[in-house]
Amino acid sequence: MEKRIIQLLEEQNKKSDSTDRKIDQVIKEYDERFSENDNRWSEQDKKLAAHDKQFKAIFIKLLDHDQQLEDIRENMATRQELNKVINTLDKFVGLYVKTDQEQVFMGQRVARVESDVEKIKIAVKLA
Repeated sequence: MEKRIIQLLEEQNKKSDSTDRKIDQVIKEYDERFSENDNRWSEQDKKLAAHDKQFKAIFIKLLDHDQQLEDIRENMATRQELNKVINTLDKFVGLYVKTDQEQVFMGQRVARVESDVEKIKIAVKLA
């Protein structure tokens, strides 16, 4: 009976060794697969880190553009303000044109008056 038990135990050990070897082989295959996947994930992490840098740079640029746009909005004249300036300039130009025309007419009038004065001086014998 002991021999039979010993024989059964040895058979069980052989089966166990065989099973252990199979399990070790499966574990080794999974380890290799996990290593391959780890390498792939490592490459993806590097790519994502590069993308993060790019996104940060773009985000900083976007914030800078937002600030510039806000500055432009604060300092930019509105249409109403520009229309007011244009209307005021139109009034000044109109006054300038009117003054210039009046100067021309006044110059001609002074010339006529001086001519008349010269004629009067001759008639009065002052010249």
